[in-house]
Amino acid sequence: PNSSDAHNKLGFAHYKKGNDPRAIYSFRRALGLSRSNSEALHNLILASGHQADTLSREARFAEAARNLDELISNYSWHPQYAVLLYY
Repeated sequence: PNSSDAHNKLGFAHYKKGNDPRAIYSFRRALGLSRSNSEALHNLILASGHQADTLSREARFAEAARNLDELISNYSWHPQYAVLLYY
């Protein structure tokens, strides 16, 4: 329960099964346990972008934009910042 790597791996399993909300929760939990877990941050950005894409296909644009805006403001320094801007 207190392993950042375990939460990251759990999140990736959720992501591969298409459960973006659970994946995002697990990636955030991993980062909460270890802010230096760069793999969890990479995966959080990946899953969040995928979720935003899904939400926009469901015409839930405001929710998708709100989620991405939060990540953009928090992680504008990250190399995958461009991925967030793409979504």
